[in-house]
Amino acid sequence: MFNLKKKRRKKLLAAWGKRKPFHPNQYFEQQLFEQKSYDFAIDEQTAEDLDFDRLFNFVDRTSSVIGQQCLYERLRKGTSNEEDRAQLEAATNYYDKSDKGPVLELLAHFRQDKDYIYPTMFFGEVPEVTKYRGLIRLLQLVTFACLLFGITYPVLWIVFVPFMAVNLYIHYRIKQQMGLFTDVFSRLSMLYAVGRDLLPLSHHQFGVNAASLASKTERLKKYVRRLKFLSVDERMAKTEGANVLAYVMEVVKFATLMDVVTYYALLDSLPEIREAAESIYYAIGEVDIALSVLALRGSLAYFATPDLSGSSRLDLTGVYHPLIDEPVANDLTLNASGMLVTGSNMSGKSTFIKTLNINAICAQTLNTAFAHSYTSRIWRIATSMNTSDQIAEGSSYYLKEVVRINDLLHFSEDTAMHYLITIDEVFRGTNTLERVSSAKAVLDYLAKGESLVLVSTHDLELADMLTDRYALYYFQEAVIDQALSFDYKLKPGIMTERNAISILEISGYPAEVVAEARRVAAAY
Repeated sequence: MFNLKKKRRKKLLAAWGKRKPFHPNQYFEQQLFEQKSYDFAIDEQTAEDLDFDRLFNFVDRTSSVIGQQCLYERLRKGTSNEEDRAQLEAATNYYDKSDKGPVLELLAHFRQDKDYIYPTMFFGEVPEVTKYRGLIRLLQLVTFACLLFGITYPVLWIVFVPFMAVNLYIHYRIKQQMGLFTDVFSRLSMLYAVGRDLLPLSHHQFGVNAASLASKTERLKKYVRRLKFLSVDERMAKTEGANVLAYVMEVVKFATLMDVVTYYALLDSLPEIREAAESIYYAIGEVDIALSVLALRGSLAYFATPDLSGSSRLDLTGVYHPLIDEPVANDLTLNASGMLVTGSNMSGKSTFIKTLNINAICAQTLNTAFAHSYTSRIWRIATSMNTSDQIAEGSSYYLKEVVRINDLLHFSEDTAMHYLITIDEVFRGTNTLERVSSAKAVLDYLAKGESLVLVSTHDLELADMLTDRYALYYFQEAVIDQALSFDYKLKPGIMTERNAISILEISGYPAEVVAEARRVAAAY
């Protein structure tokens, strides 16, 4: 048994921190996030624009379902306070220097599909308590009186028969509700058991909430016992040789209504159960998140713990996109209201502004930036990058874009919060004249507030109009030996070379088409 335990721990340590296979449907992972409300969180449009699902898959090195759900929520909120980041950093340092084996063994208890049910346990709809509860209590007292005094007055056994029939009806009428309740709370016993054993081994033992967590863990014990009583007959029925006992327990339950009374007592205590269980759930999640961040950092070529004191709008060195296999790092110091990046397709401008957003999210939530250094302030993230036609809804691309950019304008008016607003190709869904005119007006308006605005565009005319409020940068490809070459390096200023027609030529377009394109461009 000792060798088996040793092998199991070795296997867990070997598997710890490995990147998980990507799957596009993260329905269960986001259940905690979906069932809560937030003052601010990354909305669906921004999540889609930044490939949030792939980002989460990359940073998710958790060892449990609880850790997964807590990590998803933390990342999707997009921001955290200084105290949360300090606690995460302290926890990460603690596990870096301690034996992770015992902790990983305990986290491994939460790898079953049914562990995804915890958010429903905390935030699901509360079952309704019948208005006849007092009558049920009275029936139970009469039943016990008949059973107890029937020894002395046997006539009471005859009285007991009709009461037992009523109890039988009530028992099976409420049994389905009790079954759903016990299903939802079926993993409460595991939460209690792991919390009891894990918290003394974790970084929480040194925290100010250690005594509170220990008290809440102990408080769950009595509720776990009551829940076990509700399902004891079902557990017996699954145990070989215990079928007869299961039937006996079922008879005792419906004859005395003990399970119904226990069920309603648990409903009375539900706020306390949820509060204690949620605290332990988050405490376990924080352990797993810290281990996940530690593993993530170990997989990176380099990273930085960010300075988010607010002394700079954006000052980065060696920043890179973590989802690119061979990323090109760039430096950026930005003190203007925003930056406007020009460049052709595939030159890197859209990827770069995504890089800045992804780094902001991970710096603000995981205290980890994909850079040599990262200095900025806390931003709320909002983007307009991948707006698409909604044919079924009858909405054109342009109308969807208009609605989304109007949202960003309202965000920029928030004087209490600072927003990082990103737009890829402003109003790309309309003609050149109106696109440039409208974009200029929008970007002027966005630059009035405290927001930091990141914009990519093909329109060099727009860059000429915004030199007073926006720092100008560009990415430039080159045509070398009839082939495209990209260096993906950020350069200050406006793109100077236009290679779109040359790309037509090296792509094999007819010479007549290329010549005509050059003639019209020169005249224009």
